[in-house]
Formats: sequence, structure tokens, C-alpha cells
Amino acid sequence: HYGLRNPWRFHFDPETGDLWLPDVGQNQWEEINFVPAGSPAGLNFGWKFNMGTHCFPIEDETCPMVGIPPAAEYSHELGCAVMGLGVYRGPDFDEAMQGVYLVGDYCSGTIWGIARDGEAGFVMQELAQTGMMLTGGGADQEGNLYVTSCECAYGGPLPQENPPGALWQIVSADELPAGGTPSPTAGAAMTPGAGTPTAMPSPGAGTGTPAATMAATPMGTPTPTMAAGAGTPTAGATT
Repeated sequence: HYGLRNPWRFHFDPETGDLWLPDVGQNQWEEINFVPAGSPAGLNFGWKFNMGTHCFPIEDETCPMVGIPPAAEYSHELGCAVMGLGVYRGPDFDEAMQGVYLVGDYCSGTIWGIARDGEAGFVMQELAQTGMMLTGGGADQEGNLYVTSCECAYGGPLPQENPPGALWQIVSADELPAGGTPSPTAGAAMTPGAGTPTAMPSPGAGTGTPAATMAATPMGTPTPTMAAGAGTPTAGATT
């Protein structure tokens, strides 16, 4: 595939074979692409004529939409760099979470879930405000998701001079394992309800302490700066 700027941590759905392909944008928009299993090779995702469903350069008021539009996108009002975290296929959450693709943002620490809407489109919903500098994620053999974070900065000190990072497992807030410590909440207090994801340091994680809690809300309607597409370019939110 081509027409991508900087894909970071793409993931296959282990049950369907579908490919989720987040792509870091340039200063304005972040996009998440979706490639159904069985799609042909050589798909064009529009860069550098488009950034998400927007013109590039962003100053251009009109431009053709080139290639395949993203499944979802969000503006830099909400972050700076999208990080793919993985497709949830674990045993701990109900059916609504199965097949949901999680992405996070390196700067804001926000985590979103993206899923098919049952028709031809997608829905994207904020799940958590962690306050962490998210760097990636992945799944184990059972489908549980893990998130990595760091205390680091682009253009900052050398890697060996940064504090140790951490590995977090996404677990149910009402089923925190014995000895597990949820990350502290960033900003206003959050009270996760039963069955909603939170996070705990994974065994063997580094000693760095991310300053946030992960919690989830039900999938719902995107905000004006966060759009879920249906294969058709859109600059606003869809329902």
C-alpha cells in the first residue's frame, strides 16, 4: 500500500484478518485507515495530496480526494500523533468491546475506540483520558491489550537519559487483579463503572509511573473535531 505518511503500529484483527492502519499526520490531522481482509495490494491512501479527508497543504481550500478515505480521523486540537494500540479480542469485556480497535495519542494520552457501525461506516468514541505519553500497544495470545508509555520528548534527551517507561495492561476496573495498581487519574477524577476498562502496570514493567487512569464510556457519537467515516470523505462528525 502507499499514500501513507508515517504509519505507526498497524494491527490485524486476529478473527477477521482486517487491517487497521493508523497514519501520523503533519501538524494538523491524524487518520486511522481500515483495510478489509481480502483487499487487493497497492491501495492508495491519499498522502501527500490529502491528510485524512483534508487538503494538504492544509492552506489549500479545495483539492481532489485521492485514494481511499480514512475510517476515522481527529484534529490536533485533540493530540499530535496517533498510536495504534490493537484490536480487543480478550475474554474480560462484553460483546460490545469485541473487535473494537483502540488508538491513543502520544501527546494528549487520549484513547479512542473505533468499530464498524453495523452498516458501511464506522463509529469513533473517546474511551479514556490518561495523561500518559503513549507510544504503542499490542495484544497477547488471549486478546488482552497492553499499552506502552514513556516520560520522553521529541527532540529531548538521549533515550538512555529518559526515565524508564512502563507497560500497562487494560483490564476491567471492577476486576483489578490482586496487587494491581491502577494508574492515577489525570486532571478531574474519573470513576470507572463496572465492566469498563482501566489500566494497571503489567508484571515486569519498568519503574516509570504514568500519571493517569484509563476508563471507558460506551461507544457513541464523534465530536466535531473527531470524525468517523463511511468510505466517503467528511470534514465533520458523522452519526
